[in-house]
Amino acid sequence: MELTDLLLPLRRRWIWALLGGILLTGLFFAATNQLTKADKTTIYFTVKASGEAPAGNHYYSAEGAERMADAISGWVKDPSFRTKVIEKATAAYGKTVKIDDLKQKLSARKQNRSNVFYTLNLAENERQFSPAMSDGIVGAVQEHLAQINADSPFPFTITPPERFTEWQTLPWVYILIGALLLGFGISVVGVYLFEGLTGRIMHISQVEKALPNVPILRPNSHVSEHDSDILEPFLMQLGSHKMIGMFDQAEHYFSVNKLSDVVKGEDTAVLLMRLGETRLSELQNVASVIPNKRAVVLFTT
Repeated sequence: MELTDLLLPLRRRWIWALLGGILLTGLFFAATNQLTKADKTTIYFTVKASGEAPAGNHYYSAEGAERMADAISGWVKDPSFRTKVIEKATAAYGKTVKIDDLKQKLSARKQNRSNVFYTLNLAENERQFSPAMSDGIVGAVQEHLAQINADSPFPFTITPPERFTEWQTLPWVYILIGALLLGFGISVVGVYLFEGLTGRIMHISQVEKALPNVPILRPNSHVSEHDSDILEPFLMQLGSHKMIGMFDQAEHYFSVNKLSDVVKGEDTAVLLMRLGETRLSELQNVASVIPNKRAVVLFTT
């Protein structure tokens, strides 16, 4: 199959592809422009022993702090800890703080043995909660740590937390390029899916496969502007013939007949087809009714 034949569906429905691409690009650009904006807050502190290590017990001061840092970074996975964060953030904000899908927006990691980093990514409409949420995270960590220390002979503490906040967004040019690729990509695929899923003949090879060794005339002009200088000699060499319309409005441009009008053994059935409109099942049915003396006039636009 040649590239020109492969692109025929787009040539026929280029307006669909263009309008669909513009619409989808606008939708994707607007949605992505909002989703890529985020308020990122990072809270950093170091875990350390809060008392003197017993003689010969190096675990408490070094390895113990490292393991406690591991534990603190894992608290973020606990639903009760996240609930405590929201409670303390609400208390700090003075009003109810609501963060959608906090599980995905709050993360923590340990770095360099005993350093812990909490990261909070908020959407643009949640940005006003950022300071309160920072207070909530720190408050929840300190409260949870105090509860552990109360039952342990070897308490730990954290250094005063450092906080960094930045407003992140993708450049609009990147968003536009991505939206164009995605919007027009889906629109183009949609054209092929429409014709394929509705059983329409998209390519000339489908006709050649269904009707092997059948003469096919392929006018390059639109069906409303067919060249009689090409069509008439093609029909004349067929002798007695009847035209069978196999797409909407074929009767407006040609004098078409019914299948029952074709005299078997005498008339050649000239099947008037148009890519993107004639259905493959219809062609197969006609081919089974008229097994011999067939010709095709195939319009591609």
